[in-house]
Amino acid sequence: MLFVNLCALIDGKLENNPSISSFSNIIFEANKVKIGDLFVGRQDDIPEALKNGAYGIVSTNFKITDNEIAWISVKDLELAKVKFLRYLVLRTSKNIIFLDKVELDIFKSICEEKSILYLEKNIEFAIKLLFLKKEVQNIIFSDKSLFEKLDLENLSISTSNTVSIIKYTLFLTSFIYQNTLYKDIKLPKIFIQKLERVLNICDKYELKYMINKLHFINHFKPIFLDSYFKVLSFGQSTKVIILESDEELLLKEIEYIKQNAPWAKVVLVLPNEFKNKVKTKIDIVYHKNFSELKDKNIFYYNFAIMLDYDEGFENYIENSSTKVRDTLF
Repeated sequence: MLFVNLCALIDGKLENNPSISSFSNIIFEANKVKIGDLFVGRQDDIPEALKNGAYGIVSTNFKITDNEIAWISVKDLELAKVKFLRYLVLRTSKNIIFLDKVELDIFKSICEEKSILYLEKNIEFAIKLLFLKKEVQNIIFSDKSLFEKLDLENLSISTSNTVSIIKYTLFLTSFIYQNTLYKDIKLPKIFIQKLERVLNICDKYELKYMINKLHFINHFKPIFLDSYFKVLSFGQSTKVIILESDEELLLKEIEYIKQNAPWAKVVLVLPNEFKNKVKTKIDIVYHKNFSELKDKNIFYYNFAIMLDYDEGFENYIENSSTKVRDTLF
């Protein structure tokens, strides 16, 4: 890319007349810069970037030390990144889609389309991912703040095809979609509207999907255990821990259980750092680590809703089972 074009995109000012007119890649970590790269970053990191062969520098403050390369100043480094990413998204993609966390998990579970690029991380990651791509059929954002910063129009998806619920239990739902019956799909009724939006998006953009592939996602995910925290098959135990990776959904899910299983005793299981941060009328059990839970009597309750990031609890019980097997054999 030419430096003059970059300046126009990010409202940058070329502060010198370099002999080099273009760059081959864009890098944000000075220690990863290679010959031909453009470095975007803080003034303190510029010397290392120059040493590693940067062809250009973008920063808010610097002293020109090499007139052979390009020196581009910007008023706001983060805003410059946002503007550049917006350009890359609009240049490379045909369809731009935003999915919230639940919708994204559903989409990944059922979608069979390969022409998908997920932008779930920060701006720098997204820029590096898109810069070297010429065309992307479908880009999916799941970070709402990032999507809003880019000021991209997320076309509203009209509900042309609805999901008609036939029956449901706390964790399973049977429904009809496009005249086809889907029986006991592993998605609770609380998320059916999310599924409906995902299906309509897939239909609108002609993305291949298979509803029967849908398995419990990382939201309201039931884990059936015995008294030793050994995982059992679905429905094979009365001891159920419900895993939730998004703290914003906890209260909604508590209400969902109250409405659909009013007889149930429910407890909320949270890390110690959440003390006094979540207000609810049900009991709360706090823990420093998962091993403490065996002594907390959480199975006095019918359902324990646990805030669990990155499948931490599932990894814990899997490792615990492995250690038991190693001891036995």
